[in-house]
Amino acid sequence: MYSLFKFNYLIMIKFTDFNCIKCNYPLYGKVYDYSKTHIGFALCQNCQDWFREKNNKPTKETKMLYLALKERNIPVEIEKYDGFKSIDLAIPNMKFNIEVDGSHHNLDLKQATSDILRTFHSLEKGYFTLRIPNILIKQKLNETADCITRIILDQKEKQMDDNLKEDDDIQIRLIFEKMVFNFIVYFFTVFESDWEYTSLYISQEGSNYENLLDEFPNDANWQNRDLMVKAYYDLIEFVTKNKIFKNIENKTNEQNMIEVIFRERYNL
Repeated sequence: MYSLFKFNYLIMIKFTDFNCIKCNYPLYGKVYDYSKTHIGFALCQNCQDWFREKNNKPTKETKMLYLALKERNIPVEIEKYDGFKSIDLAIPNMKFNIEVDGSHHNLDLKQATSDILRTFHSLEKGYFTLRIPNILIKQKLNETADCITRIILDQKEKQMDDNLKEDDDIQIRLIFEKMVFNFIVYFFTVFESDWEYTSLYISQEGSNYENLLDEFPNDANWQNRDLMVKAYYDLIEFVTKNKIFKNIENKTNEQNMIEVIFRERYNL
């Protein structure tokens, strides 16, 4: 029985040009024409019945805006329950909610206060709530849907830019951690394997690395010291270029900060 239904469904898809914008069910031409003429949207017979239902929730205006946004390929959900209350329209992946308000939302002080508190609590959770008066949907449906679509698309573009920036920040942090690790490896190699060099460095605190290295041109640990110095200056350059310490104003301060960190950490 299921196989027969699936076969009939596939045949319908092949020979129909339209789909219901609510449930995506294939529409024959006559059903499509009737729905567009009498309702204004391409709906199957079941969804036409749903649209005509005269319930308090969702209201007719909410249904109209929902279908208008679906026509514009916005992934909107109707009567979305968030665990506490039902939201008229929601786009969960964008954290974007739409409430369709009747006139009592403007005339009733208690209701207006409740609305603004709900909007505030939603913002605290990272959700943006757009409140639309139902008269705007009745008289300017397409303009309203177009405006909301632009807002959502702009929000999506900003979200994508933020995600890209976050990815870049993660990449920078990973590179920074790797460079710090490399420096620490050379640091331990040099300072643990050559105590004479260590003592000289401590006694001549404030001297630059190049002068210290000149004291041991033939030392077996010369190559490690050279790599350590290079790793150190590469790290400083990377920190400066990418402004990892944003409260540090110049390269000298960044050098001092890193030197202080390592001196305190390793009791130098």
